[in-house]
Amino acid sequence: MKIYLIIQKLITGRLKQVWLGLILVFGSLSYAGAQQILKDVIVGDDVACPGLSNEYHIGVDIYFPMNIQWRIIEGPGEFVGSAMGESVEVQWKTTDRGYTKLVMFAVSYYPPLGLIDTITIHVDKDLNRMNLNCITDLVLDFGMDCERYIDINEVITNGKIKCLDDFDFTLELENLTVPNPVPKQYNGRTFTATITHKETGQFCRSNITLGDFSGPRLICRNDTVLCSDPRAYDPKNNLFGKPEVIADCNENYTLKVNEYKWVNVENDPFIEGYIERVWRATDQNGNSTDCVDTVFLRKIIFDEIVCPADTQITCDSLELLDQPLVTGSPTFDGLPIYSEDPYCKVYVTYEDSEAEGCGGSKTVYREWTITSYEGNDVRERKCTQVIEVIDTTGPKIHFREGQFTMEQHYNIVGIDTGKLYPTFYRNAITDNCEADGDFPVPDFVQECSTPEELIFTIKWADQQIVLNMADEQPDVRFRQMTIGSYMVEYSAMDDCGNTGRDTIVLVLRDKQPPTIVLNDDPGVTLVRNQSLTWADVSSFDEGSFDNCDLEMVLARRVDWKTACGFSADTSVASEVRKYYDTFAERISFHEDLCLDSLVEYGWTDRIPFCCEDVCSEGVLVEFLAIDAFCNYSKLVTRVQVSDRSQPTVKHRLPNVSMNCYTYQSLYKEEVENGNMSIFGQYVTDTSQRKSRQIQVFQCSENRTTPYIESSLEVVDGLIEDNCNVTIEERVEVNIGICGEGSIDRIFTISNPCSDHPTDQESIQVIQKIFITKDCRLRAEDFVLPYQDTTLINCSLVEVEPRGPQLNREEFCKDLGMTYTDEVTKALDGTSGICYTIKRTWEISDWCETDPYYLPKFVQYIYIKNTEGPTIHNARVQDICIDQGCRFNFSRKLEITDDCTPVEELTIIWRIDRNVDGQWITRQSGVGVQINSISLESGSYRLVVEATDQCHNREESISEFKVGYCKALSITGPESITFNLNHRTDQLRLTDIPYEVNHPCPDSEYEVLLRYKGEGLIDNEGNILPPLPGSNSLVVPCERIGSNMIELWVVDQDGNASYYVLQLDVKDPRGLCPNVGNQLVGGVKSPDLTPISDVEVRLNGPIAEIRRNMTDAQGQFNLGNFPSTNESLMIVPSKQDNPLHGITAFDVLTIFRIASDKSTLTTPYEKLAADINGDGIVSVLDVLMIQALLLQKVKELPGPQWIFINSDMEPVSRIKATQEYRSKLHFTGVKRGDVNYSATIRSSNRNQAGHVPMTLGDPEFSNGFIRIPVNLETGHSVQSMQFALRNDNEVPWIAIESGRVSIEPGDYQIDESSLRLVWYAANEEVEPTSAPADFYLLFDHTTTHEINPDLISLSMDLIPEIYDGNQIKENIRMVHQRQKDVFEVSGPYPNPFSREVKFDLSGQTGKLLRTEVYSLSGQLVHFEKVGQEIVQYRLDGSSLPAEGFYTIRLVLESGVVNRKLYFIP
Repeated sequence: MKIYLIIQKLITGRLKQVWLGLILVFGSLSYAGAQQILKDVIVGDDVACPGLSNEYHIGVDIYFPMNIQWRIIEGPGEFVGSAMGESVEVQWKTTDRGYTKLVMFAVSYYPPLGLIDTITIHVDKDLNRMNLNCITDLVLDFGMDCERYIDINEVITNGKIKCLDDFDFTLELENLTVPNPVPKQYNGRTFTATITHKETGQFCRSNITLGDFSGPRLICRNDTVLCSDPRAYDPKNNLFGKPEVIADCNENYTLKVNEYKWVNVENDPFIEGYIERVWRATDQNGNSTDCVDTVFLRKIIFDEIVCPADTQITCDSLELLDQPLVTGSPTFDGLPIYSEDPYCKVYVTYEDSEAEGCGGSKTVYREWTITSYEGNDVRERKCTQVIEVIDTTGPKIHFREGQFTMEQHYNIVGIDTGKLYPTFYRNAITDNCEADGDFPVPDFVQECSTPEELIFTIKWADQQIVLNMADEQPDVRFRQMTIGSYMVEYSAMDDCGNTGRDTIVLVLRDKQPPTIVLNDDPGVTLVRNQSLTWADVSSFDEGSFDNCDLEMVLARRVDWKTACGFSADTSVASEVRKYYDTFAERISFHEDLCLDSLVEYGWTDRIPFCCEDVCSEGVLVEFLAIDAFCNYSKLVTRVQVSDRSQPTVKHRLPNVSMNCYTYQSLYKEEVENGNMSIFGQYVTDTSQRKSRQIQVFQCSENRTTPYIESSLEVVDGLIEDNCNVTIEERVEVNIGICGEGSIDRIFTISNPCSDHPTDQESIQVIQKIFITKDCRLRAEDFVLPYQDTTLINCSLVEVEPRGPQLNREEFCKDLGMTYTDEVTKALDGTSGICYTIKRTWEISDWCETDPYYLPKFVQYIYIKNTEGPTIHNARVQDICIDQGCRFNFSRKLEITDDCTPVEELTIIWRIDRNVDGQWITRQSGVGVQINSISLESGSYRLVVEATDQCHNREESISEFKVGYCKALSITGPESITFNLNHRTDQLRLTDIPYEVNHPCPDSEYEVLLRYKGEGLIDNEGNILPPLPGSNSLVVPCERIGSNMIELWVVDQDGNASYYVLQLDVKDPRGLCPNVGNQLVGGVKSPDLTPISDVEVRLNGPIAEIRRNMTDAQGQFNLGNFPSTNESLMIVPSKQDNPLHGITAFDVLTIFRIASDKSTLTTPYEKLAADINGDGIVSVLDVLMIQALLLQKVKELPGPQWIFINSDMEPVSRIKATQEYRSKLHFTGVKRGDVNYSATIRSSNRNQAGHVPMTLGDPEFSNGFIRIPVNLETGHSVQSMQFALRNDNEVPWIAIESGRVSIEPGDYQIDESSLRLVWYAANEEVEPTSAPADFYLLFDHTTTHEINPDLISLSMDLIPEIYDGNQIKENIRMVHQRQKDVFEVSGPYPNPFSREVKFDLSGQTGKLLRTEVYSLSGQLVHFEKVGQEIVQYRLDGSSLPAEGFYTIRLVLESGVVNRKLYFIP
């Protein structure tokens, strides 16, 4: 009780008193019971998430009662439930931040023992206490289950994510979501895991490969057998016992004994030895598991062995004599001990002797010998076992399969009608219907006796045959037996008197079918306009016969089911069906089962033939002959059917008349293609006759059209005949040159089967189609291919005549066409036209009596030259000055023209020099000769203009440089040694002996220093010199060892040369004791801005060695160079918000590069602009980055950032034996960020206040409501981006262009939000006179008013406008009707590293104070202002650490909150 009170006082007292009391209590406990006080026993996470809870418990086993209490002695948090017991739960509020100290106290009365432990818990959002980094490549095991759950904390490199609701954790494979847990079907697949922080958008990715790396589980068990067990000699046999296998997810596996051994055991009363086996289970993926079992071999006691008892076996089981374990053997403890090669020291053998009996019976005397070699004495014992082999089974009578069928019989005397008998059929019938043949001879199966010892009997009716199987050819023949069924009994007896019996049925029958004899060439003729006729079967029979008695001969057409009007539908009546029904009734009256089964419906004594059979290859008819014993035969023959009736014409086809144009335009092609049916046709059925309307054209008196449409009616002709007819048509065309004439259609109608029809079998009729003269032509029917024709040529040439043409194809006229030309030279002022030809056309129509009735046509032809001169050699290569300060430039230009001689060309040239970005003319002249022009070092261009006599002008511009090339040089020693005097020392030019050679003694130059690998390169791959003033190098401890440096000389014109030497840095004073060959480098943008948060990995030949993140200065440190001579790789990479640093200004810049309006100045710009990585900058790259900003795509394909070293390689390969420090510096560009703003956005902004975006009053236009929007930049805007929010109840639907041309692809819109990313794709378009830059378009509605005040800027997309001079980001929205309003700009730059600014405008009043809060809500900075200002600045040094903050600006007119991101 005393201890409990002390503990209570400790818990409720102050911390100091707690520790003092504990010391006293535990000291007294230790004194009283000498027990040890344990520590470090609390188990639980040392990090916690605001708004969630953690559980903590004691991590040691407690075997006696203890009083356990928990307390939070510092920081936020509270207990959920009781604060006593072995475990507690601690809950934190969503606003809690900081560190929580949790203490556990435990005291035991007996034994006296005290437990105390403290855990410090960091309570904060995950991103405030850890960097979100994923393991790049992760391999995980599926384990034993059919699925694998991947925990988010398995993927990150360090720390632990507790605030799971703050993150999205997704698994994807080929853009498809992978479920979590991941099913086994993804075994071996690599998918992407993405962790995204919902609030900031930060994310990381990991490539996860799930595999099966676990083998099956094995459970081995021991066993005991006799040492004589024969299985002991085959330990690999699974029948000898095997372990239990538990496979992963029911997968296939193999189980085997991988290895085994026998072990002898000496001097053991029970065990002779044992077998130790190692089992191995291998699954389908090659994973294996082993376990070991032991089989003990039990010893046999000689005196306890029991001899076997006598036994019997049958003579058909003689193989059992060789199986003593079946017939009986000596046993021990009830188990047989016989073995051919036992492991025991007791051996058992036997010998057999036999006494013969009848047949296959005998007696076997088996003598057993049992020998023991246990100890030093050999002991032996014998015993005899009698085995009787008995024969009690008679012979089995067996008939071969396939010779008989099993059937029941009812009409045989003495037969069992309910039994199935083997039934044999014999068809050996003579002409007098009697039978001779052999009885079936069976096979005799005698298990014990031989077949020669058998006697068998065949008995039937009152007769029998007795046979001895010893006879070589036994007589089993029957003779002159009448047709019928006989029961035949078989019996057989062996040498032991055992008898076997069987009964069969022998059926003797007539199976010889009748023979059918028919006419060789049967035929049928339809006469007297018959459509159906019947032919008797007897008319085709030529003497059919049978060996016994022919019953009848019938016939049926093969196609009887559909022939001559018969239908399977019984409701359709016909003459054929009626006769088939009548004959079927006659057959059924016979009540003969044979006829009922053979004579099916359709078999009759007469055969129908009809018109459909005419002209065929013949009708197949099947004949059926049946004898008295129901034997039948069939025969198929072909019957030819012919028709001899003459057709008649019931209605004739009428003649048709049309003019030539009608025929040529509508019917000529049909006639040529043989489609004469358009003029009607002959049919054989009245229902088939059709009336047709034939379209024709008639001459029109109206000048507006040459023809008017009309039509003629034609009705088909009709032919009548008893059967089918053949209608043959022959066409004769007789048309003259002017399209007049006629077409004769000659129809021949005849019997379809007649090769040479007679007059009685055929008729002939003719239809005439008359084609008359066409209408006269009109002037309106002609068109000129062109009025004014221009030819490109230098002189007058022959012009191909292309005269007037009919506006339709004409086949009814014989036209003639001639022309005359009148040539004149072009008048002054007609530039480029050399000659004009007036061509007059005259047309004649020779199908008319007055052929020249048409007017004349006139056309004009112009000969012109538009090809300008060609300038051949105006391109100038860069010029090198070897000596002196100038170069004398001379050149004779080579210019040619296709028409104008060179001496008549107008040629003007000039040489311009680039001075501060402006081209200044240095010298100009005319003609092809450029004489000696003195050029000093600098950038120039040669401009040549050439104009020919046709005023065609060509221009050539060639830019070139004049420099000193290799004549400018700097040299020095191969290496120098530099001793450190400070931990961070400085190398100056005075420390290096060097010499500069410049061909121009008057030139001024500067010598500069730089570490190799830290420079940039230009667009042509040349290394750029250091920045001016770089005349020293910082040498820190990390530079100890060999370094390569560049020594540069740069003159006032930018001519440069450099020299590379080795800098050996040494530390003789021991200033840097812990620094070796450290891998320290940096990452910067092309504008030399440091890039932070770049992950730099050091990889070995197989795996990653270590990694590091660049700091705010872009520096990384990968530690000392590993102790290896292998080649290593340094690989930088970076992932951030895809939109960070990319704006509409980048879209504009890439578009200008893609459209050749701007040129790439460095290769870094090309890396940033080539979005799809195809090696070229195209409009496709522009569209992809615009789609990203509009959030049509979430991210660009491929890596976000590209890093390259000074060798333009993405990976630096280094070796310890080679200079490597020059490869530790990288230049990074973000794809899409061509102005390199993704590092820290430039603070070079418009400082002249805000850029207003003014919204006008709503106006009605073309059925819609629109709000005009005006920008201060007006026509000068080149690119812009912004996002707007619409809080009106009426949704907006589109943007309408005004002075700024905006396309639908430039924005993304829904009912309440709008994102616009626009660039000037066509800068040459003249501005329109629209009153606004663009309009926001709404549906017209009368129920809701559209209020511009409810439209505001959204920070979903940082607003930005580029006006051709600078990027302006401080944009605010102004309404025309607004009064007394104020505006506070967004922070800029943001993120910021030193200072952030805010612009204040409008009726703000005084800025009273500013307050800055951390994400946890803690006030970290307060400043009292109390005055009216137009700009507020916040110094970053006033903030405690890097991260997100909220600034609160309190003004007289209101309160404004803005978010900041500080990067110190």
